[in-house]
Amino acid sequence: MVMFHFIFKSFISGLLFYFSWPTNFTIFTPLIFIAFVPLLLIQKEVETKTSGNIIFFICCYISFLIFNFTTTFWVEKASPALGEGLFAVLCNSLFMSIVLYFFHICKKNIKFISPLFFLSFFWVLFEILHFNWELNWPWLTLGNAFSELPSWIQWFSYTGVLGGSLWVILINYCIYNIYIFYLDFGYLQIKKLIYILSLIIIPITCSLILSFSFKYSGKKINVLVAQTNLDPNTKFENQSWKFEKKLFYDLTNNVTDSIDYVIFPETYLSTQFTLINDKPIQYNRNQIAHIIRMVEKYKNLNIILGATIDQFLDRQKIKKYNSVLQFNSDSVSYYHKSKLVPGAEQLPFRNFLKYFFKDNFLSLAGGAGNLSVQDSISLLEFNENKIASLVCYESVFPNHVREFIDKGAQAIFIITNDGWWGDSQGRKQHNSYARIRAIENRRYVVRSANTGISSVINPLGYFEKIIDPNKTESFINSISLLSSKTFYVKHGNILIFIYLAIVLVFSIIINRKNKDYGII
Repeated sequence: MVMFHFIFKSFISGLLFYFSWPTNFTIFTPLIFIAFVPLLLIQKEVETKTSGNIIFFICCYISFLIFNFTTTFWVEKASPALGEGLFAVLCNSLFMSIVLYFFHICKKNIKFISPLFFLSFFWVLFEILHFNWELNWPWLTLGNAFSELPSWIQWFSYTGVLGGSLWVILINYCIYNIYIFYLDFGYLQIKKLIYILSLIIIPITCSLILSFSFKYSGKKINVLVAQTNLDPNTKFENQSWKFEKKLFYDLTNNVTDSIDYVIFPETYLSTQFTLINDKPIQYNRNQIAHIIRMVEKYKNLNIILGATIDQFLDRQKIKKYNSVLQFNSDSVSYYHKSKLVPGAEQLPFRNFLKYFFKDNFLSLAGGAGNLSVQDSISLLEFNENKIASLVCYESVFPNHVREFIDKGAQAIFIITNDGWWGDSQGRKQHNSYARIRAIENRRYVVRSANTGISSVINPLGYFEKIIDPNKTESFINSISLLSSKTFYVKHGNILIFIYLAIVLVFSIIINRKNKDYGII
């Protein structure tokens, strides 16, 4: 019966995460502020038990398994034969459980430091790791929970999305503490209730102030966003450059001299593009003649779209890239995707695994081609315009996007092919997370998604235009090219580290003074 009691709380925790997550039920987003509480209660109950360590780990795994499965199992639609969705769910649940396990061990054994510090430190460390290692999967960064509530999170322009993660942890820990006090003494502390409410209300109030005080200033440009609605599973089998030409004309028939950018999705072109040694990019001009004619006709026009590029060295193919191409009257420029999807685009830890497995096995295990990455970021430039052009998965990496803005990007274009996920929450979440990138960097975000959702998001995180999924459409929208840099762009996660240092120092001072461990 006791174990059933723990498992029940684990289920409650997992369901709270699910209901609070975008884009499921936006009205339930505040549930994220209590989603950790059942797990913290389990931890307190098992802390002194002989088998407490394993019980707590199992309970955490159950909770996070529910969380990951209900919010991200749609990944399985992309490559069901490889089981990537199941692998992502099982592994990420394990990683999250390990984070809570470290918290549990430190809380048990280090009494002069607040448990709040351990919980905050290990979770932030985990999320930063997920931004940077080869098994990256930052989709469930806690701060992403607020992507559908931009009016709450304008202060992300100072802290980045990790500020939202710490906000979640802080409120959960405070609510847990006040509930424990209630269980011990039978009444609620009004002062602490007010304190918790202030921790919620003050950031939202600051957000509203920041929202009303933001000023748009910058050069206005017009963009045409195309949504092609092609089946990604049969695209390269059935699509010819002649079909692409017709689709291109259908979606750009309203282009005039006033249009500055035309944007098509990721891997839109089936034409082969190659890089040979250090020569400029090569391609079959006949197959993209319609694109060349259009940029020659409209001298200020830039056409941005996705394609794959093969690189050769001495006639031997050495690399394959998922790339963005920019065509204009001056040149053809490109940017190679720098953040690849583990499994689908790149085998994690390939350089390590090659010592244990043969190349043919690694090629099979590497998913769709073992793609290469560009070593450093670059902008797509034309005249004085500087654009950050991100490919799909790159847009969920906050620091990666920040680097483009810090380098001078005035707007963010995202080309993506979310059709792999079908009619799931995946493409809704991907579109929603882009709102956080707009707020963090105070830039317009323009998304061209193959089967949807294509959109324009303003620097406050609100949609200005949107195309619903599974439609072949295009629209024209005016955006501003902005040059000012937010605190987050200039200084990255410095406020996160300052917060952790403050919690650590104050918890040591207060706990030693009061000899009442864990009051913070």
